[in-house]
Amino acid sequence: MKNPTEEEPLFPLEQRKKLGLMFSSITSKSLNLKALKSNSANSKRTDLKYSEQLHSPSTTQAVKVIFNEFNSFFEFTYLDKITKLDTANYIMRKAKVSPHIAQKHLAHLRKAFNYAIELGILETNPFRDMKNFRTPERQPIFFSKEDFKKLLSVIEDIDFRDIVLFSLDTGMRRAEAVNLQWNQIDFEDKLIILDNREHLTKSKRIRSIPMNEEVYKILSERNKDNVFVFTRNNERFKLDFTTKKFKKYVKKAKTKGEL
Repeated sequence: MKNPTEEEPLFPLEQRKKLGLMFSSITSKSLNLKALKSNSANSKRTDLKYSEQLHSPSTTQAVKVIFNEFNSFFEFTYLDKITKLDTANYIMRKAKVSPHIAQKHLAHLRKAFNYAIELGILETNPFRDMKNFRTPERQPIFFSKEDFKKLLSVIEDIDFRDIVLFSLDTGMRRAEAVNLQWNQIDFEDKLIILDNREHLTKSKRIRSIPMNEEVYKILSERNKDNVFVFTRNNERFKLDFTTKKFKKYVKKAKTKGEL
């Protein structure tokens, strides 16, 4: 492999880092292609901001880690010189750690290279024909009625208790619940509208969720001064905070379960 200092590479390291950051928005055709010509700092801010709107904070961080590791592994290789054998070696190294990790790297990098082809940056995708890993299914963890009562008994924060009860009764995902806004609540027809306007749902499909009496009561009694439904001290709940706090309560209640 040639060292970039020997001659000017087709895609210098800084440009590849810039492209990698742009790929973190994964196949979004709405991105301004002028970002390719902008400086690295501005490109980083723009692309990560878009990724944060599209993904949960944990997913955005995972994507950043994947592309950083990819850049480090192929630091002195031009993008158009990366072969199928190279990518196979890279992915198999990840598979030794975990099939789940290998599949995540494969999925994100394959999409990134496909997007590079769309932009005219590359002509081929060395990840294209690589088969997906068969990752073992994980058994969902459910709460028994007794365990859920134990959990609620240790949650002293009323606002947090509301979002836990709400998530259980609606089946909504964590990101959907913390990003829910009042303009998505139809009290008259007792519906919650997930329309992708304020937050892109994982399925990307518009759907409505009927309210039961418990959900209607929770929403009716909540403070409506903020645009977001679930707030604490007039600040929206953050996804990472909600996840960590929930796990602490589960541990405290000595139950097993996931929000």
